[in-house]
This record gives sequence, structure tokens and C-alpha cells, in this order.
Amino acid sequence: MWEMEFYEDEVEAYQAFEGFAGPFESIYYMGCGIDRTPSEAFEGDVLHVDHDPVSVQYLTSKGLEAVEADVTEFRPEEDFDLVVISHLTSDDPLIRENLSREAYVICDRQRRAHMLIEEGFNLEAAYSEGLEEIIEIQDAQKYLFSV
Repeated sequence: MWEMEFYEDEVEAYQAFEGFAGPFESIYYMGCGIDRTPSEAFEGDVLHVDHDPVSVQYLTSKGLEAVEADVTEFRPEEDFDLVVISHLTSDDPLIRENLSREAYVICDRQRRAHMLIEEGFNLEAAYSEGLEEIIEIQDAQKYLFSV
């Protein structure tokens, strides 16, 4: 059987963003697969959402809150302080619809970062070797956007 994924190198980036813009009490992890990294990095409650029922069943069996759903259509009952789209492959997830009024999005790909800018999100910071407040896309491990 599998073992949950954990990306230790991402924890520092997540915690730096939380120190910069947090705390984040409610986190929506889109397209999570079997990754538990945000649950380890953030103090707040993390909702893991993935389309794969086996992944979701595995996460719930390990005590994590997980829902089987298509992130291009899924609309949870609550709004979130943070949406994490680190390993998501879908191009059209429902992001803005799932955020509270003063919320943030973390992504990990330049292409996704450009898409968020086109959708009107504000680039706040990037993380490579450390946190940097920036106003334009640069090569980075993670990007933080505000609504």
C-alpha cells in the first residue's frame, strides 16, 4: 500500500507565507492526491480535496479531513482563508468562489501564477531560498497571492 506524501522542503515555504500573511485558520487543499504537507505545515484546519476516491479514502483512514470531488465544480459549505494549489493539474479550479473576502492562494508553478494574475489576484510574495515580497513573477518554488 501507499505511504502519505510529505514534502519537507515545502513546509518552510508554507510557514514563511503564514508568518507573512497569516494566521490561516481554514485551508482548502485542491487536488491533494495523498499529500499531507499542508496539514503538517499549518496550524489551521485543512480540507483535502481530490477526484480520486482511493486517495481520499486513504487520507481519511489516516485521520485527515478529505472529500472526493472535482475541483472545477466543488463548492464547499465554508469559505477559506487560504487555498493551496501546489500539485493540481486542472486548469480551471474554482478558486475565488471558495475564498473569504480577505484570503490568500499559494501556487507552485509559474504558469499557474500567470493565470492567477490574469484572473485579478494580487501577487504578494514568492519563496525560493527564503521569503521575498515581489510585484512581478520570477522563478520561485512557491507564490503567494491575495484576493
